[in-house]
Parts: sequence; C-alpha cells; structure tokens
Amino acid sequence: MDTIPQDLTDAVRAAAEAAPGYRADLTDVHRRVRRRHNRQAALSVVGAVALVVATGFGVVTRHRETTPDVLPAASDTPPEPAWQRMTLNGAFGRYRMPSGGSEQTVALSNTSQMGVLEPSGRIDTVKVAGARRWDRVVALPDGGVVAMSENEFRLVVTAPNGTVRIQRNLSHDGEWVSMVTASADTAYLWRETELVAHDIATGKETGVVNMHQLGVRDLYGAFTAADVSSGLLVLAPKRAGCPVGVLARPLSAGRNPVPPEMAYVGSADCERVTGIRLSPDGAMAAVTYEVKDNNFGIVVFRIADKAVLARGGGVSIGSRDGSIVGNVRPDPRVSVAWQSPTEVRGAWYFTYGDEPFRINTFAVNW
Repeated sequence: MDTIPQDLTDAVRAAAEAAPGYRADLTDVHRRVRRRHNRQAALSVVGAVALVVATGFGVVTRHRETTPDVLPAASDTPPEPAWQRMTLNGAFGRYRMPSGGSEQTVALSNTSQMGVLEPSGRIDTVKVAGARRWDRVVALPDGGVVAMSENEFRLVVTAPNGTVRIQRNLSHDGEWVSMVTASADTAYLWRETELVAHDIATGKETGVVNMHQLGVRDLYGAFTAADVSSGLLVLAPKRAGCPVGVLARPLSAGRNPVPPEMAYVGSADCERVTGIRLSPDGAMAAVTYEVKDNNFGIVVFRIADKAVLARGGGVSIGSRDGSIVGNVRPDPRVSVAWQSPTEVRGAWYFTYGDEPFRINTFAVNW
C-alpha cells in the first residue's frame, strides 16, 4: 500500500518512540553490507566510473539523534524565484544568517526540521514528517519536498503546506537503498545492483544503469557524487584530477560496460569531488570538490563539449566557525543550486563545533 493514513502513522510512530529499541537500525544495515563486502571484491571501474557520494548521495551516514533546542524558524512564506532550490542537507545544530537586515537563528536537524536557503538569505524550514529522520531531502519548486529515510527504507513526499502526501516502504528484504535526487515525478535511487527511476505516483521502478555496466560488483559506497537530470547521469570517480563521467540515457540493460564521456574539471590540488548539481535542462553541471586544508572549489562546465564556464571557491576557512574539536577541524558541508542559466549560488557550513554556526554564501556566474 503506497499511502498510509496519517492518524495510523502518528499512532505507530508514537509507539515506536516509546519502545526500547528500533530493530531495523543503521547498525543492522551496515552489518549486512559488511558481510556482503567480505564475499565480494570490487572490480576495476571501467572507463574510470567509481563514485562515492558525499552530502548524502549513496553513502549511509550516522548523525547524532538528539534534537537541538528549537529556536524561532523562518516565516511560512512561498519559495522565492529560482531555477532550483537549495536544501541544507546534513545541517545539524543552530545556524545564523543575516536575512532582511536582521540576524536569523534557526535550529536544524534531520530529526526535527531541515532548512532550505532562499536567494535572499532567508532560511525556510521543513518539518520532518512521515519518518523518524530524513537522510536526504530534495526541495521542489512548489515548496514541497521529496525525502528519504535510509534506515527506515522510507520515501516521503510532502505538499507545500507540509502535509505528507506519500509514505512508501522501499525495502527489498532489507537491502541497502539511497536516494540520489528527485523531481516531482521521479526519485532516483541507488539500489544494491542498479540505479533505478522510481515513479512517485505508482511506485514502479525502471532500471537506469546497473553495476555490470558501471564495472563494479557492489554499488554500496562506490561513488563520491552523482546527479540525474534531463536524461543524463553524471558520476565522479575518486581519482586525482577530479574527473567526472557523463552517461546519456536511456541505457540498454545488459552486462556490457558502458564507458562514460570523461571531463577533467577539477584543479591540480583536488582531492575528491563532493557534489554534482546538473542544471534543470541538463545542459550544464556544477561540481564541488575538496582540496587540502578542508577548503573547497567549484567548477561549472557545459555538458555538450565539456568546456569549463566558470570556477570559484578556494575558500580559506577561518577558525570562528571551524573551531578545532578534539584536534580535528571539521570539513565543511557545501550545497549549491542553479539560480539561473548563468549563475550558481552556494553555501558552506559546519555541523559541529561552536554554535551557532554561520551559513556562508557564495555565487559563481559567467
């Protein structure tokens, strides 16, 4: 059954929270995957396609489950005009940012409410509903969201007013699943053997590309970044120079490798690609990558000829928001979104250290 009545969901959720433990927790998922890894050895990546998704793509991460003190959230207003919306995935703690001439402070976590950064600097909040936590969220243009709870194997779709429209169990006998991205109609999911297009209305899944075509035996932890848009799949191998591979859809099902078209878009000191955001029309891609000393860069390239259109980043992260915690400076989270066909806006922020954290913004245009 695709849709679960809200009153039944609330009752089940209340009972679960009162129970002493949750059996289908992330530890069990990791245990099953480790057993599978012991049986399997990864093949070489054909055409240099091997990717591990940071910022939530294809990587199961564990965050603190305690909920920060809830501070006044942003006003309940419609989304601002933009080509894409920017979700602050991974944000956990109290965040502040100047908005409309005043200092806005808001508490964010994947178990209470998540944030969407508007072009004006306002942080809109979306209440976590339909699952105990959201591990990956895509904010839709109309104000709704598509969210994925990985340890509950649950897809959640909300309306602009926050009402839960769909709650769907995605479990295939407890096998790992992770959401790459989503639109109003389709959620793209990494499953254990393939990337699938999941029809949000019906739940039907169609294979996009499988592990044999990508030249790997296990997709869990195989990728650093990926995105899908307008019939394109863009992947980032974990290699020096930070190349990315472009695969056009539809791809025929089979066991033969499908070599991607490669684009070397990173800088010489690039250590790994951390995120990819395709433009809504699939004509361009914005790639964020990590360099030494916890700094980051961003590059925008055109899909057709792989020409670099713009570069940015190289930010030297200061000590105020990146305080040393246990002799470790935390890596920043970086989120980007297409504001227009000629501008990409972004934000970087921390998830632990001295609170409240500041959300630092940047823009790349050409």
